[in-house]
Amino acid sequence: MDARIRPEATREHRYYKRVSLWRRTRYRGLLLAVGILLPLAAHDHAQDGQTVPPAAPPPVTPAPVSPTPPVSPAAPAKPTPPTAPPKAAPAYTIEWKRALDSRDLSAKVVVTSTVVVTAGNVSVMRAYARANGDELWASDHDAWRGLTAGEGLIFGVTKGAIEARDETTGAVRWTTSVTDALPHIVVERGWLLVADGGVLTAYRATDGSVVWRIDLGTPVTTTPAVGAVVVLIGLSSQEMAAVDLKAGTLLWKAPLSGVAEHVSLSDQRFFVALNGGMACAYDLPRGTRRWCYDFHIPLVGAPLIEGKTITIALFDNTIRRLDAGNGAVRRQDKIGARPATAPIATKLGTLVPLTDAELGMFAADFKALPRVPTANPLVTQALEDVSVMADASAIATIAVAPGGRQTLALYKQTPPPPAPVTPPATAPAKSDGTASGTPPGSPATSPETAAPASTTAPPATAP
Repeated sequence: MDARIRPEATREHRYYKRVSLWRRTRYRGLLLAVGILLPLAAHDHAQDGQTVPPAAPPPVTPAPVSPTPPVSPAAPAKPTPPTAPPKAAPAYTIEWKRALDSRDLSAKVVVTSTVVVTAGNVSVMRAYARANGDELWASDHDAWRGLTAGEGLIFGVTKGAIEARDETTGAVRWTTSVTDALPHIVVERGWLLVADGGVLTAYRATDGSVVWRIDLGTPVTTTPAVGAVVVLIGLSSQEMAAVDLKAGTLLWKAPLSGVAEHVSLSDQRFFVALNGGMACAYDLPRGTRRWCYDFHIPLVGAPLIEGKTITIALFDNTIRRLDAGNGAVRRQDKIGARPATAPIATKLGTLVPLTDAELGMFAADFKALPRVPTANPLVTQALEDVSVMADASAIATIAVAPGGRQTLALYKQTPPPPAPVTPPATAPAKSDGTASGTPPGSPATSPETAAPASTTAPPATAP
């Protein structure tokens, strides 16, 4: 056979030559069995692992439900307004009031620590108890033109005389004659100073004895201003006169920029309200002018000296604060009514009595405090006269209403509100110092302070 001829197709592979016939038959049977059994096993396994769902319950018909109306959004809560602070009470309240019997529109009033006294041209002098307003005594005549008080006495200016009456009984203690229809009088530290025409007389207030008298040569225009050792008095000659308080001798006369109407003095200066609306400051030792401010508006009363400032009241319903050193206006405030008197310093602030019978009050920074109402706020009233205690603890007013009805009222200071109660603090342990707990080396008691020398008082006997 040609070696290049291929073997026949029926020839077996050499691998199968090594396998016997019975082995080939066994392998083929095994493969056939696996091919038959494998699908059956997979089918049985699938049937065993299948989850059968339970039978569905019968359908339940739900009860009809009413439609729920839409809920409207809640209205926003209104903000709570802040609580207003309590309204401050006026500095003074009415302690008592009473109607006056007479319709004397010239009636004057003065208040002391024990009585309130009224008097007028056509009304007698009457004294009322300060505590409750009960009438205590009355004078035997009228025609009173002026009224002041001091040293336990009531001084009334009548036609041609000055009467000094005991304030508790009304008994006349002493009298002295005057020529002027309306002299200027003031009681200060035991002195009674009377400017009668051009004559200035110093009396001992308790008994009326004359201490000294000086003729100034021209009519007096102001109430005497009493200092520690000097008396200042304005003259119609546009001058200021300074008189030694103890000896009654003239110290000097100084020219003014006008006729003086009111004067007040401090340790080194005096301040004058001049006619026509001018305020001026002068040095006290010689009367040298320092400054003047012309408001062109009449001043009400004397300037009030408050440290480095002075306060003045004007007829245009304002009060002004000026620098005492140079006269510059530091502040101006409207007060809603015309001032009736000069401003008055009190522990509660600056007091300004008003012509509408109210009392204006201002704090140290001149912020307006609540006004003190009239004795009868429902009736229109006008202030006829006012008197303020030296310590401003009490104020007496006479107010007149339409028809001439008059009301006498006494005002007292409003007590301060009670302080909040706080628990007592634990006392600190004592130090190593004294038995009272003061630091080591501290004195057991504070050193005594020497009392200031008293100002000049009238001598015990007349010279």
